[in-house]
Amino acid sequence: MTILSTLGQNELLIRQFSSLQGQIQTIQTQVATNQKSQVYGDLGSQTSLDINLHNQATQIDDYTKSINQLQVRAGIVDTSLSIIHDTTVSVQNLAFNSPQVGANRVNLVSQAKAAIDQINQRLQSQVDGRNLFSGTLTQSQTMVPQSTLLPTVQAAVAAAITANAALSPPGNVAAAVQTAVATVFATTSNFYTGGPPTPPTQIGPSLSIDTSITGGDPAFQTILQGLYTIASLPQPVSPPVVAPNLSEADFDAIAANSGTVISQGLSSLETLTEKNGNNEAVMTKESSQHAATLTVLQTQINNIENVDLAGASTKLTQLQTQLNASYRITASLSSLNLADFLK
Repeated sequence: MTILSTLGQNELLIRQFSSLQGQIQTIQTQVATNQKSQVYGDLGSQTSLDINLHNQATQIDDYTKSINQLQVRAGIVDTSLSIIHDTTVSVQNLAFNSPQVGANRVNLVSQAKAAIDQINQRLQSQVDGRNLFSGTLTQSQTMVPQSTLLPTVQAAVAAAITANAALSPPGNVAAAVQTAVATVFATTSNFYTGGPPTPPTQIGPSLSIDTSITGGDPAFQTILQGLYTIASLPQPVSPPVVAPNLSEADFDAIAANSGTVISQGLSSLETLTEKNGNNEAVMTKESSQHAATLTVLQTQINNIENVDLAGASTKLTQLQTQLNASYRITASLSSLNLADFLK
């Protein structure tokens, strides 16, 4: 049997008291914070699992934030595409009204110019200072203003009319004008000043989506080609017609051809609208899956980190009782003298 000295007994009691006090303080902190520990290291064998779960939750949360940003942009893109469609259809319908009359021809040119401005305005849409249709150049102006581009197109149309009239016999004026305007729009920088499409965005562990639609897309190129052709037309004159003037028949033929071009652009625009809508559906589905995954991950994290308050309260009471009993025993022993031991 090993007998401790009085000093050794005191040191042992102090260590026991300190241990009990430390355990009590730890449990009190756990009850107050509802967490087992403030640092990973105190979680023992579950430390690695807890860190991994937190990393997964952070990644899923980042995907969710990306989706939220993309959904806001996709909503504005959808609105812009809808307005562009409706604006363009109105001019297309006017262009197909043949034969035209004087007032209608004036109105057609006016509506084409208004539609161009409306389309350029929608393609300049922004979210948080980011131009949505400018591709990678998010701070760049998206489209060349009508005030800059229209004179170029008008000059090309006038040149085409004059060159066609010089032929013997004169060629097809409507075809010549359409070719001239198509040549202007064949160079993307003539009407679009943004950058290339942005790369796809990752919204899940193995899922990326392409949300980029630029003002340089062939759909807008074709629509604007038709609209600018109409907007550049001079009002027809009565015979004899001298180039670069137009006859009423040539004006109406060019307008009808432009309506066909616009119709082709609208078909491509529908494809862009469908793409954007599909992206919205994918993002909504993926966002719901991320929310469910985060719930599962957070439950697992809570199971590791959070305290069973009922169990902790019971253990706290037991430790406090044990400590109080130790204090009473120690106090009783310290009051004994040699006579008490010899009795």
